[in-house]
Amino acid sequence: MWADGTRLLSSIFTNWAPGEPSDTGEENCVRILGHQDYKWADFFCLNHVKYFICQIGASCSPGYIRCEDGHGCVLSWQRCDGRADCSDRSDEEDCVCKSIPDDFQLGNRLTMLPNQLGQETFEEIMNSTVVELINSSNSILENYHQELGEFVTTVIFPQCDVSELDAARCYNPIDSGNRFCTGSQLVPCRSWCEEVFNMADDRIKNLFPPCDLFPPSPHGCWNPGPAKKRDEGKKEGCFPLNSI
Repeated sequence: MWADGTRLLSSIFTNWAPGEPSDTGEENCVRILGHQDYKWADFFCLNHVKYFICQIGASCSPGYIRCEDGHGCVLSWQRCDGRADCSDRSDEEDCVCKSIPDDFQLGNRLTMLPNQLGQETFEEIMNSTVVELINSSNSILENYHQELGEFVTTVIFPQCDVSELDAARCYNPIDSGNRFCTGSQLVPCRSWCEEVFNMADDRIKNLFPPCDLFPPSPHGCWNPGPAKKRDEGKKEGCFPLNSI
């Protein structure tokens, strides 16, 4: 990625130029050849550096997470889904389910951070403006889809799907920091996002990733009740996994 945020194309800066490296015995450095489609050639080491490229860590937009090596971003919902999407497999590490603090008044519920907004700690969430939307008494919600508050809650606090044994560890205060309290992450289904945002204005939509960054079928995701919606969700591959 360039310093201005432009992504580096995989087709350039990654290959040797034709006939290179052509080491003559003294060519211990490299340079980039603009006339050879930005391919590399070995070269004599000079007293000053004339040709160089700076690499910086990727900056990920909402809806993405950054790989640990800093060289790429993957969709947030691909984290902890059992398949490595980062080249360093970091998206499948630290899949720890955490109990949500009582301050948020969400009851006995588990989540996994960072969320789709890139928030990594409960303190960061508490100090954000978007958290105001999860307050059921907020008059703002009256003008939108009846499930907006629940949708926002699931974006901020992705559901954590865990086994019954792991759930017992997660809810036990003694084991609250136990790394064996692990599971998979369930963010809202794309169809649910589209339904809720169909009744939202830009002010609300701009607070969240666009719906096309939410998981489609057949990936595991969270789709709420009632029964009719559960049936619809099953057809789309969006299941209300109430295992926590």
